[in-house]
Amino acid sequence: MKVLSIGAGKEQIFSIQEAKRMGLIVIGIDGDKDAPGFAYCDVTYNIDLKEVNDIIKVARKHQIKFVLPVPIGGSLITIGKVNDELNLKGISETAAISFVHKSEFYRCLEVLNLPRPKQIILKESKSKIHELKRKINIIGYPCVIKPSIGSGSRGVGVIRSNEELDQLLEFHHSTLLKDEATLIESFIEGTEYGIDGRIVNGKFELLLIREKILTNLPFRQEIGYLAPARIHPPLEQSIILILQQLTTLIQANNCLFHADIIINNDGIFVIESSGRPAGLNLMTHFIPHVIGFNPISNFIAYLMGKALYCPNIKVNKVYMICFFDLKPGIVKVIPQKDKDFNVQKVLYYDCQLRVNEFIHVVKQGKDIVNRGYFIVCGDDFKNCEGIAENIFSKFIIE
Repeated sequence: MKVLSIGAGKEQIFSIQEAKRMGLIVIGIDGDKDAPGFAYCDVTYNIDLKEVNDIIKVARKHQIKFVLPVPIGGSLITIGKVNDELNLKGISETAAISFVHKSEFYRCLEVLNLPRPKQIILKESKSKIHELKRKINIIGYPCVIKPSIGSGSRGVGVIRSNEELDQLLEFHHSTLLKDEATLIESFIEGTEYGIDGRIVNGKFELLLIREKILTNLPFRQEIGYLAPARIHPPLEQSIILILQQLTTLIQANNCLFHADIIINNDGIFVIESSGRPAGLNLMTHFIPHVIGFNPISNFIAYLMGKALYCPNIKVNKVYMICFFDLKPGIVKVIPQKDKDFNVQKVLYYDCQLRVNEFIHVVKQGKDIVNRGYFIVCGDDFKNCEGIAENIFSKFIIE
């Protein structure tokens, strides 16, 4: 059986390897001729992921049975188009567009009358600075600026005053892709969570709720998670109901799912969501530790025609993943797992930083994704946080 991996970067390697382990023949496509995932594929094509017609030709040539579920950003639309053209099980182009284009996703929130921030969209904002500032004044401080498409907190900033305005606009504009618009939204305060689930035969199934740890303002990059989150059952049911309504409207089906939500006294705000597994090693490594099975591996088996594993998830411990968000400076000392930590509490430790490397302030996902991460397990949130603090304390940055 031949399957397609749209994307063969670092984030897609796990799905490719799992498919190979299950005996599948993997056709890999990526715009980077040196994509690291190519080493694990049976056949590779160096094609830009926006060249949908060329990718469809490859899929037809190899009689692809399905597209692998992988963490991916805007190219989810390409996956949807391939699924539609070849009548494959998986997310559709229409659903993918509703997830990827943030203004279209906002329209879905409006249709359902769900809690949402105020939002204004401005195209070509780089050349319309005065107009952009005028729209920011309409929303008022604090407000969030973000690209109209994207993931990994790319180009996201919270503007709290005139003093921060120009610096954050410069940062935001430096990240925009060609023809990408700017979204201005009112800032929603509250506790932020990551949601992991799957949609099968139109039904949304919750797998896990993770409590986010974020950078300090003005940036909004996640630097860690604690799971399972401290959510009471009635609130969990409200989250499930909202996400079922949303995914039904979007017509998402037969795909893995993740979302970012904020909860405060005004309600549950779905900030964004997508019909794909979460990235940053969450769905591949962290979530399986918490729930006891790997949703990506299980979903690949489902797409092969096997039964979907439907567990009754009960978690008695607390798990924490932390990325290496350290103060800026030169790395002088990097702790070693076997020498410096209680290995029974530290389930996984992979630090890719190097001695004498200069590290910058973390502003967005690309600043942290290649630094590595660690996973710890404890009896409660405080216990996990203490273990993490001990690990961070052993780094020396000058």
